[in-house]
Amino acid sequence: VKHINSSKTHRELLRMYGEMTLNRVVDSNTFVRVCRKFKFFTLDLGPSVKRQDNSAAEVFDLLNTEWGKIEDYVHELLVVLEGAAVGKRLEQDVNTLKKMLTDRIEPEQAWVCYRKVVAECTSAVKNRTPSVQEPPPTKPAKGKAAKAKDS
Repeated sequence: VKHINSSKTHRELLRMYGEMTLNRVVDSNTFVRVCRKFKFFTLDLGPSVKRQDNSAAEVFDLLNTEWGKIEDYVHELLVVLEGAAVGKRLEQDVNTLKKMLTDRIEPEQAWVCYRKVVAECTSAVKNRTPSVQEPPPTKPAKGKAAKAKDS
């Protein structure tokens, strides 16, 4: 009920529930009839645009800022990974993230998608970078070569 943003009290909700339980089957028609009877919600006329709360706007502002910092690096990595399965998956996730940032819908899902892109980039860089190995330490020469150095 919290998701509907109704101003009804708990008592009024219980009355609605009681009204619905009087019916043998609660189908969509019964539900709508009871909601109208108790004036449970009102419909807003106008364009069907999802309202955005302030916290969602803050999340998208933060995501846009962070994405702006790494976007060029991600695109360079996509060029390097072109044709690989990892590259295709990363490109799909980048396109999904860009669409979410443009549409500014579902901030939680956009954040998860951003984290997934960052994790895949990190993983790809770690797996593609050759490991730096130190050369083995040199041992002092033994035998004839050591005697030649001493003389």
